[in-house]
Amino acid sequence: MAQTGVDASIAELTPELRVVNTAFVVLDKLGVRTIKSGAKVTTFKVADATGSVTFAVWDDVGSMLEPGEIFSLRGGYTELHAARADGRV
Repeated sequence: MAQTGVDASIAELTPELRVVNTAFVVLDKLGVRTIKSGAKVTTFKVADATGSVTFAVWDDVGSMLEPGEIFSLRGGYTELHAARADGRV
């Protein structure tokens, strides 16, 4: 049976959540980098009414998001990276 995920606001996100659903507005594109595997990772600052977080997406998804857009994440995960909480997809 497939997991449907946990609905959470940004304030409710904690490190190591799996299959999380949330919605936010993209505030700023922070940068793009290529990692050892060759994948492109784009990092954004995103927020909802409860707070803000750094959000990273892989490959072509990064070119689809622009500041000011509302994004609904389904099936994402969180992790603690370099002493800060990040959302990932």
